[in-house]
Amino acid sequence: ICPGPGGSYDLLTDRGFDVAIERGIKTFHHHVCGWYSLSRIHKMAIQFANIFVSAFFTYRLVIKEKPDLVHLGSGALLGPGLGAKMAGVPVVWHIREHLADGYFGIRKRIIASYIDFLSDKVIPIRESEARKLKKTKKLKVIYDCVDFDEFDRRIPGDAFRKEFNLTEEDRSVATFGAVTHYKGSLPFVQAAIHVLKNHGN
Repeated sequence: ICPGPGGSYDLLTDRGFDVAIERGIKTFHHHVCGWYSLSRIHKMAIQFANIFVSAFFTYRLVIKEKPDLVHLGSGALLGPGLGAKMAGVPVVWHIREHLADGYFGIRKRIIASYIDFLSDKVIPIRESEARKLKKTKKLKVIYDCVDFDEFDRRIPGDAFRKEFNLTEEDRSVATFGAVTHYKGSLPFVQAAIHVLKNHGN
């Protein structure tokens, strides 16, 4: 089940999986910087309301489809976690993003307790994520797998350097992530300008 079309939906349908789109399911962006800003208080209210809306749509889907297990692929799926719990189906919760501390750490503690209460197993993909969550027997770190045939650091970068006219002395820096404020896209560009002014290569 996906909340909308996108890369995951295309990939799964192309491979023959039965994928449903349920637009009533919304994510709860607890990890976004500046979440507590007073200028965004109306968005906070909408976010909280969407937990219960998403829980309703998830509950309805789970009752209809009767799965043996619900796997949540993000810590932002607070509504679906509640809906699955209401339907009485075991929940495995995969935590793939950083749970922000916020200004006082209150939000982090509430969300960590919420996830622990609703899930049967909690799987963070890094130790840093695990430290933000409740330390119970439900918690187990499982690192994302990497296909070393495709992502092999031993592969020479000659083709890349040739494509961008880089010499052996030139240094290259890359950033990966969505082009958004909280991913640090602007500071990266600002830093690149500063570095280029001081280091021509």
